[in-house]
Amino acid sequence: MWKDPTLHLSKKIRALNNGRRSEQQALKFLESKGLTLIASNLRYKFGELDLIMLEQQTIIFVEVKYRRHESYGGALYSLGHQQAIRLQRCAQAWLQKYDPHSRLACRFDLVALSGKFSETECVWIKNIFQ
Repeated sequence: MWKDPTLHLSKKIRALNNGRRSEQQALKFLESKGLTLIASNLRYKFGELDLIMLEQQTIIFVEVKYRRHESYGGALYSLGHQQAIRLQRCAQAWLQKYDPHSRLACRFDLVALSGKFSETECVWIKNIFQ
């Protein structure tokens, strides 16, 4: 059976747009809580960092997850073990390059968004690896 390649491409474009929208929504949410943006959408050969924020004297690496539906646990349960390892490797790479002598504490947070964007709420889980 022949598959239309534009359907596959449109799915990828929609996923990228959803990712951008969810990261923007998470950023606004975190800024409203007093955090300051350091960097966003940093890509490495082994993964990416969605948001890097500063809260007082703590650098926070934020993973943003969006799921339209709650099936299989929704956004809250969508961070897998391998992705967590990649996230930590990316954070180490960023710290070595941009802040090698930092005395600031670091942590990893998750912002999960579910549902339609017009009705989405942000769930912020701090220190996800502790």
